[in-house]
Amino acid sequence: MLEVHKSQGLANGIHNLLAFDLWKDQNLVDRIQKQSELLHQSTAEELEDVRDEINRYRPGSGVHKVGGVSHADFDIPEVITLLVVGPEGAGKSSLINNMIRVLKDVTSGFSRAQIYGYRQSGSMFLQEYLLHKHFCVFDSRGFSNINVLEDLNIVKNWMSNGVCHGEPVCRPSDDMKIREDLEGRGRQGNSGYTLRKVNFVIFVVNACKLQQMREQHDVAALENLVLLYRCPYLTFMDDVPVVVMTHGDKLDPHECILARIFLGKLFGVSPVDQVFDIPCFTERTVHPEDVHAANDLALLKMLQLSLEQADTNLPCKEKFTYSIRGVLKSTSVQLGIWQLLYFVILFCLLFEIIITIIHSSKPTPWFRNIFKYAHKKPKRGH
Repeated sequence: MLEVHKSQGLANGIHNLLAFDLWKDQNLVDRIQKQSELLHQSTAEELEDVRDEINRYRPGSGVHKVGGVSHADFDIPEVITLLVVGPEGAGKSSLINNMIRVLKDVTSGFSRAQIYGYRQSGSMFLQEYLLHKHFCVFDSRGFSNINVLEDLNIVKNWMSNGVCHGEPVCRPSDDMKIREDLEGRGRQGNSGYTLRKVNFVIFVVNACKLQQMREQHDVAALENLVLLYRCPYLTFMDDVPVVVMTHGDKLDPHECILARIFLGKLFGVSPVDQVFDIPCFTERTVHPEDVHAANDLALLKMLQLSLEQADTNLPCKEKFTYSIRGVLKSTSVQLGIWQLLYFVILFCLLFEIIITIIHSSKPTPWFRNIFKYAHKKPKRGH
């Protein structure tokens, strides 16, 4: 079980960040504004090019030969799995619905992920959505941001053991009513679904709630958010989760820029390259006039980066398979024919003993013959 170590240094760092005038970091402000301008200048053709590139994606297409390991030596799954995590109300389900909308290029019929969960508690089960025949995303139950230890141990379980569609997400602190609800709603079980290994993570944060934490100087909530993001099980070597900031369109444009800079500094990542400001529709149908190429392109670029990071961190195949392959191909094997034969004889001997005990019969003739044959000394070459 994971343990939570809240350092005074982290709390002090958050206090200093809250006191810092983010407008003074003019370089970051200018870069974000420039990036936004370029996105709004994007054309439908550019959007279609990125969409086509993602639709042509194949697992392992971003793998490069490194450390003496070739492309064939990587353990490449048929389907890449992206796990979407974040606090309750962050907009994880809305983000997934918008992924479906943008990839399919539709304005209706894209709302597959349930946006408003039972009793407003959000998604209570892991839900798999196959966005493409070669990659899927998992919606998950939101972090409580109160008992961070429970959430960290849930994350550890997902990342260590895999995720499965329909798996209920139960916290030790859940009351009996929630447990009964989970049992009743999940009565069909999830034994028939594929258990998938997580290949990369998308971390979602609600910009409005983040702004509220900033204004209220809620250091404890911000500290829990950092601990969840920095959970070592969400990190793949040096690659931390991609960050998506939703509901930024509900803020003033200048406040949205500051929220993005604050979030990047809080998590220790680039607000320009690793924090994506993506407004998400929550309706089941959107008017074509409300769809903006800039927002859709930002979403596709985020998805593209996530798939690239997933490919970069694919594991190698087990060395054991290479050892066996080398033994079978080698002419100077250590396990010679006679050693292998004696192994077979030992197995037969055990088998004969068991049969004799059960049936109280004498050893069978075929066993005596093979035993005599095995004790014949091989002729040595001159």
